[in-house]
Amino acid sequence: MSKLETTMSIVRVKYNYVHCRYAVMALTIHFAAALLRCLFVLTGPFRLQSEEAQYSAWSQHLDWSYYSKPPLIAFCNYFTQILFGHSEFSVRINAIVCGMLLGWITYLFTYRLFQNERKAFWASMLVFVMPFYFEVSLFYSTDSILLLCWLLAAYFFWQASETNRWRDWIALGLAIGIGSLGKYAMLFYIPIIFLYVALKNRELLSNPRLYVALILGIVLFCPVIIWNINYQFIGYKHIENLSGLSSEYHWKFSNLADFVVGQVLLMSPLFVVMYWKMYKVYRKQKQMSFFLIPMLFIWTVFLFISVIKKREANINWAMFVYVGLPILLSSYIIDFRKEKIAAVLSGVTLVFMLSVITVPLWDGAVLKRVFPVRIDPVRKLSKWKEIAIDVDSIYQKCDSRKTFIFMDDYMLTSELLFYMYPNKQIYFFNNGTRMCEYQLWKGLEQYNNKGYDALFVQCTSISRKHQHIKSALTKNIADAFAHVEPVVSKVLYYRGEPTYMLDIYKLKEFTSIRPVPFTHY
Repeated sequence: MSKLETTMSIVRVKYNYVHCRYAVMALTIHFAAALLRCLFVLTGPFRLQSEEAQYSAWSQHLDWSYYSKPPLIAFCNYFTQILFGHSEFSVRINAIVCGMLLGWITYLFTYRLFQNERKAFWASMLVFVMPFYFEVSLFYSTDSILLLCWLLAAYFFWQASETNRWRDWIALGLAIGIGSLGKYAMLFYIPIIFLYVALKNRELLSNPRLYVALILGIVLFCPVIIWNINYQFIGYKHIENLSGLSSEYHWKFSNLADFVVGQVLLMSPLFVVMYWKMYKVYRKQKQMSFFLIPMLFIWTVFLFISVIKKREANINWAMFVYVGLPILLSSYIIDFRKEKIAAVLSGVTLVFMLSVITVPLWDGAVLKRVFPVRIDPVRKLSKWKEIAIDVDSIYQKCDSRKTFIFMDDYMLTSELLFYMYPNKQIYFFNNGTRMCEYQLWKGLEQYNNKGYDALFVQCTSISRKHQHIKSALTKNIADAFAHVEPVVSKVLYYRGEPTYMLDIYKLKEFTSIRPVPFTHY
């Protein structure tokens, strides 16, 4: 072996060692972070969000789709509950796994794009300080599935467009199809592909493998289409109403500022200056266009929705398109040697996010002035188990064979279905609000004129101006029973301040109650 060959062999060995070292570090850190999240879920004080509880309830009624979302989240909950039993952990382990995979795939994708292990490592670490990642890796929602599948679709689309290998095109179709079974927003990736190809790589328009991939994705989505056909397209009607397209356009341009500020918060605002410099430096590079075109497309869609709605679009609606930000940002940090300032900004951001979510553990008088209860996002997670305990204590004194529980709040229904499991005699009665999934299931009508008793549960938010106003049982519900007895009326506290009013009524001899038309989808 010549001296040159020996030298090249040594260089390759060193390079492979360095790459392996960074890869192992990234994998290990994300695995350790996942273990810490598991510990937090098992020992922390935070109950399930109402959406998490609702998706768990869906897993007890498996179907090809649901009123507001496709079916994948319910099936994931179903399998994790088989593995881990009925618990908060069995729900949130799905988010934790999605978060860990997001970190790993971010490393792999960055390395494929830049062939630089330091950039890949930094990108996988930067996800920890992205608020959108912080949420989806701990609280299980359809966004957890969407962000993972969106990143996978982007990875395989890049690979397919570079190599034209069948396995990459098929993987792209699978990512789009599986992602669309998680959340409808995954379907945005189809027009984005055509927009990107039209602007940057027109040769792909004549590539049949692209169309095979997209057809595969649509075929996987077909069960949701068929379900919607059977249910008069209520899923489409829900999205139409949610987006503001089903009602009169309001043209509230003031909503634009709220939406933009929300997006900046999701992207980690301390890095805004770096984002701008990154754009100026890389705006002509292929990697920048690959992530920027989807962002501009999604921003255009949701900025328009913000303008036509009475209220701005929810800030989380667009967060799936930011999965490429850590990848691009890591390239800028390494190329311009910004590691030190990036580490400081990351540390400040991470401390702030951890402080927000652990507020109940170190609350005090000063903190209440700086971070009041009314804006604390953890406030809504504090009350559910306490309510379930109160309701169950009364239910245990009733004849369970002849008593059902109901409420006119679908979020409360979801939480009681979870925290009073396996009690299945819990129902939602729509008293003139938005339609929800529970209206497609058996309801109170099955107990008409059969001599059943009931518990009716209300939980209303307490504002500062109306701390002593008590909820009242509506006339149509009271008239459906021979006797009404208020049994609980208590104030629930969070961080020492009144936040919710809980009312429980014991109702005797149910006759029937006329359904109230829901107001919107």
